[in-house]
Amino acid sequence: MSAQKAKDWLKKLAGLVGVASASAMIAVPVLAQYYPPASFFQPSQHGRVPIRSGDLAQEIASKSEFKTFATALEMAGLTKTLSEGRFTVFAPVNEAFDALPAGKLDELLQDTDKLRKVLNYHLVAGEISAPNGEVAVSEVTTVEGSTVKIDATGQELKLNDASALPPPVQVSNGVIIRIDRVLLPFGM
Repeated sequence: MSAQKAKDWLKKLAGLVGVASASAMIAVPVLAQYYPPASFFQPSQHGRVPIRSGDLAQEIASKSEFKTFATALEMAGLTKTLSEGRFTVFAPVNEAFDALPAGKLDELLQDTDKLRKVLNYHLVAGEISAPNGEVAVSEVTTVEGSTVKIDATGQELKLNDASALPPPVQVSNGVIIRIDRVLLPFGM
């Protein structure tokens, strides 16, 4: 390769590297807005998270994606609890109930004690974040008494084997975290 061809080739390479670098500098901040931060549990920290004026029970009952969850809460007698207390609710969407093993939902709906146990496993008293909005714990104790493991190390927030579906919703008495699976306490 002649010296002139080598110079031309290096100029082209330098131009290509420059264009690629400029593209990356533009793309990274744009893409970052689509990934949930580690402060997932503190919705007021992000401008795009809805803050509703109603309470937990009203918000869950008003959303069609929580129809099964709302029905189960009513059957277990927990709607009044969600209207009066302050909680973080891990709320399974309808598809999460559809994914349960065959017959499991019917079994729970026919046994109020088991149903209440499973639903209380989706409730945590108070909010579970540090003052700076970061997830402050690696597990939380639920109202049911068992713990749920929290993994906020990646771009996705995991609660046991369920994934949180952004954005969370803050209401007057707590936070609703939509999840893609029903959480079952050990032994259920």
